[in-house]
Amino acid sequence: MGLGGAAEALIQAPEASIQAPDGSIQATDGSIQATDGLIQRVRTAQKLSETIRELGEREAGEKGYQRRTSPAKHWIEEVKGGEKLSGASIRQPNGLLW
Repeated sequence: MGLGGAAEALIQAPEASIQAPDGSIQATDGSIQATDGLIQRVRTAQKLSETIRELGEREAGEKGYQRRTSPAKHWIEEVKGGEKLSGASIRQPNGLLW
């Protein structure tokens, strides 16, 4: 019995090259990328959160890293010279915080 076109295409795909038919998930070099940017935002938030944790809140603030929260969303962002360089929500899709 055949596996079906999509399954066979994934199995026959070159190593480390996977793409969902709708383009929602892509892997070309062993990493996974979601087209809506969710995975990138989560990674950015984790990295910035770790930086703040490692530096400590005060030193992180002096270096331009800021953590701000609001009742609706939890954000972490990197600010240098008053210009926001990067930022991301640290709320997981299930509503829990990292």
